[in-house]
Amino acid sequence: MRWLARGLAVLALLAAALWWLGPYEPAELTAEFDAGAMDRGVQAYFDAAEARFDDITPGVQKRVIWAGAAEQRTPIALVYLHGFSATSEEVRPLPDRIAAALGANLVFTRLTGHGRSMRQYRALAALSDAELSARGLTRQSL
Repeated sequence: MRWLARGLAVLALLAAALWWLGPYEPAELTAEFDAGAMDRGVQAYFDAAEARFDDITPGVQKRVIWAGAAEQRTPIALVYLHGFSATSEEVRPLPDRIAAALGANLVFTRLTGHGRSMRQYRALAALSDAELSARGLTRQSL
């Protein structure tokens, strides 16, 4: 048992030394946000952000389900982040029911690339096929 404690201590010291002596890369950790972008309201801000895309599946765009009147804050707001390869509809109506029980506004976001038509994926697949063909390969040869 003593050898296990010593081994763990050595590993901890080694990890601390690597962290202390390791290389550091400068990182810019400041976030910028133009508060004026929200002057017309949260939903208008979301609508403007989503207007850049013409292939969003109806009903999965960024939006707020208001607990009361539109654009009125509540003491609690729930932000729903959907799972991998999913949309805001993944587990509905569960988030709606939780928000209603809490009297909270519910914010549905849409992660980059999610909730869009298959057009972009088909284009990527075609590009991949063209690259494979240029290299003299096929999907089956991989």
